[in-house]
Amino acid sequence: MRGIRTFISLPLPSGLAKYCNLLISELKGRGVEARWAIPEELHITLAFMGELKTMEVVTACRSATKITAKTESFILGISGLGFFPSAKRPRILWAGIERGERETRAFQKELSDLLISERLYRTDDKPFHPHITLGRLNESIDLDAEGLLDDFRHHKSPVGRIETCLVMESIPGTDPRYATMATCPLAKAV
Repeated sequence: MRGIRTFISLPLPSGLAKYCNLLISELKGRGVEARWAIPEELHITLAFMGELKTMEVVTACRSATKITAKTESFILGISGLGFFPSAKRPRILWAGIERGERETRAFQKELSDLLISERLYRTDDKPFHPHITLGRLNESIDLDAEGLLDDFRHHKSPVGRIETCLVMESIPGTDPRYATMATCPLAKAV
């Protein structure tokens, strides 16, 4: 029996999602072809846990709630673009985090430490890099990735407040789709 493909994320406030949608429109206008993210599903992935059993999902929800209850909401701002694995081999096109990066990293570290202790998550050797996936590029795409990085280096979004964390299901298919399994509010900023 298949498990539930589970991940934990920070959803984008609507102003930041609109900004990302404008970025996507501008990139499309420049002829960049990709499987583009849906604006209402834009997020920052904190921990992808893979296929979990139902009771493990319940534990993941409790873990997220435990961490969000003691984490103050914070301001987030987006700046620039990047590529995974690199600009020389662009596969994933993403928007970077500028304001709120430190808070995002600290939140992810605390959450991942708890999930690891509960045997729900394990990290790989790559350090956590907070980002928002905008699109997945075709292997055959001919792209001036370095030129795009230069052109978008100084693009900055308005800011928005991160107030919730989501436990999500990734539904398999040609284009990824997501379903919210739990919404965990962050503590109010003082």
